[in-house]
Amino acid sequence: MNIGGGLSLTQNLTKHLKLNVKSGYTFYRKFEFRDDEDAIMEFDLDNDLYLKVGLSIGL
Repeated sequence: MNIGGGLSLTQNLTKHLKLNVKSGYTFYRKFEFRDDEDAIMEFDLDNDLYLKVGLSIGL
């Protein structure tokens, strides 16, 4: 489970090219890998800021 919130921006650079920027903060991050009823591995991660930048090409 991953719970977070943030902002997203999409800017057209050209007719076919877009810039995508996402940022935010994760409030809760805990992941479990299970085999039927038994937990095999658990990850309880720290809360943190994140930033994601990407380009989209539309044809």
